[in-house]
Amino acid sequence: MFEVIDADGSRDLYYDFTRAIEKAHGKCLQLIGDVFLPAGDIILPEDINFFPIAGKIFKGAATSFTVNAPVVGNPMHQWLSGFTTGLTWGRKVREIFPEWFGAKGDWEVTYDTRVYVSGTDDSIALQACFNSSMNSTFRPKISFLSTQYGFLTPLTITFARGMHLNGANGGMFGDTNTGFRNMVTTLLYDGATPNSSALTIGNASQSATGFNMDNIFISAGSLAEVASGVNGLRLNWAAGATFKDGAISNFRGASNASGLLIEGTQIATFYNYGFTNNTLGTF
Repeated sequence: MFEVIDADGSRDLYYDFTRAIEKAHGKCLQLIGDVFLPAGDIILPEDINFFPIAGKIFKGAATSFTVNAPVVGNPMHQWLSGFTTGLTWGRKVREIFPEWFGAKGDWEVTYDTRVYVSGTDDSIALQACFNSSMNSTFRPKISFLSTQYGFLTPLTITFARGMHLNGANGGMFGDTNTGFRNMVTTLLYDGATPNSSALTIGNASQSATGFNMDNIFISAGSLAEVASGVNGLRLNWAAGATFKDGAISNFRGASNASGLLIEGTQIATFYNYGFTNNTLGTF
């Protein structure tokens, strides 16, 4: 359900998505209840100020959904559902958040025993957020609101050029055993899938020029062994990528486990970055 607000403050309710768009040009369009998109390529025009207050937009029958309208009101809750593919952003959307896609960022870990006390698997939400920026011509910055996101499925950013991942303040840099302390976002990978990488950046057909990842710590979450061949960060021809103020830790114990796996001839830049408690790739 939508509410269209005119300049004079008058408000009109619409249950039909297409009708709401028709009436919202030059006005504020508020999402106030769940909506399922109709079939086709759906576009939210840039002359609308879009304010998702409550409810979610479900992909429904839509082939694609392009959000050209600026997203206003600083929404920090989930308002998108089902958009693992088909979502792109226009030039007026400068910043997006995994929480928009349903990420909770609520994992808690006991480092000594590798027991996850509680938490949501944010794999789908994180990958959907990455995909939406990756597939957009104007790639908005991805900002993390929470301090610890847990995921069981490896994450991939294939076309990384121009993307920016920025961690939140208030997280833990390192763990209680390494002594590192700072305020960043932690991405906690389960590490139980053999021959996998927590995060893969790049591909052989395109450089990663302009890719930046700041204030993010990637960890296997404990001092116990990860599965054989598990990597923290895999750079796949990620030439031009820059990593700043973070760390990769605890990918250790099993055969060929590593903090950093580099494939292809490339130059990536690391500033103020730590590699600790990894079997290989410890700098």
